[in-house]
Amino acid sequence: EMARLGADNAALRREAHTLKTTVAELRDARERDDARTRSADESRRSQALRHLTAAEDHVALLLGESRGRLDAMAREDGAKMAGAGRGRLAGALDDDERRELELLRVEVREHVRARAEMDEEAEEREDELREA
Repeated sequence: EMARLGADNAALRREAHTLKTTVAELRDARERDDARTRSADESRRSQALRHLTAAEDHVALLLGESRGRLDAMAREDGAKMAGAGRGRLAGALDDDERRELELLRVEVREHVRARAEMDEEAEEREDELREA
């Protein structure tokens, strides 16, 4: 009877050891998976932030070009105003120039609005990255 109880006890110890080992292996595997998931999430966030930054840079470039065109048109208009009385359209923009100027103003407003939205999104992403 004692021999059988000793053998049962040894078998239970081996099974307990096997279960502890299995639990430790599963815990390690879960931690590795969690780390990979966090790494993938951070990578996606980082890529999204890089994409957003590139888009912001592009919008800034377009906005700069639009401002340049507006400045050039304003200089032309100023030159026309300075030469008022000398020529058919002296001192005034023609209809095409007025339309182009208005389109440029609309474009600049849209770029400013888009830039503000992108800045807001970038701040949200940065907050998310800090929290993660």
